[in-house]
Amino acid sequence: MDLYWLFFGFRGRLARKPFWLALLLILKGLAILSLFGFWLLLNVAWFSLPYALLDVVVVSVAVCSVLVLPLCAKRLQDSDLPGYLALPLLPGPPVLLWWFGATAWGVLRLALFTILVLGILPSSTGDNRFGAPSRE
Repeated sequence: MDLYWLFFGFRGRLARKPFWLALLLILKGLAILSLFGFWLLLNVAWFSLPYALLDVVVVSVAVCSVLVLPLCAKRLQDSDLPGYLALPLLPGPPVLLWWFGATAWGVLRLALFTILVLGILPSSTGDNRFGAPSRE
């Protein structure tokens, strides 16, 4: 399996096991990024700290969105659903929900629930309109 296809390609199908392994790899990267945020907390002047931490959060959300969206689209296609149904996982709609009154915790629960459902959703057996089943 090609890492470029896994994290940036939207064509094809992705089974549950590689989906979860890719998400764990992304979480590992975010953990390293959060260690960088902790380092900023200890080493940056107090007056510029909020801006530095905001930069780390914005970069984390952007990286997570870019990497998770193709995974979710291929996972949907593996279940014979169109991949564009993963578009609500982009940061735009959740941020708009939060701006218009939903809590940040509610938006996070919605995103986590969606990823959990995608991880449990069974694959369609045999070939479907998105190609042959992916190898595990």
